[in-house]
Amino acid sequence: MTTSSDPSEWIPVPAIPAHVPGRPHICTIQRWINRGVRGRKLPSTLFGGRRFVHRDDLVLFLSSDSTAGSDRDQSRTASLLRAQAAREQLQAMGVPLAKEGGAMKRPR
Repeated sequence: MTTSSDPSEWIPVPAIPAHVPGRPHICTIQRWINRGVRGRKLPSTLFGGRRFVHRDDLVLFLSSDSTAGSDRDQSRTASLLRAQAAREQLQAMGVPLAKEGGAMKRPR
């Protein structure tokens, strides 16, 4: 957590959605602070009964979240490649496959 005495570096929690792409709902911000997401919590500090987040902490939290998304995309790509390899292997064995987007008909 960052400690800075410059008041302009601290963002009140209700104002955070304006600083985040997509303007998430305030409940989403509260969830990031209280429970976190993907094992990371958004650090916050209480000043005079109001909760604030340091600008640097917000940037770090958002950048780590976007990195997790790219990992998820790589995992999806790997899954698609494995599925394609399995399809090719089944075709080589002579197993009939459904057409893309279609369902196989059950033999009667």
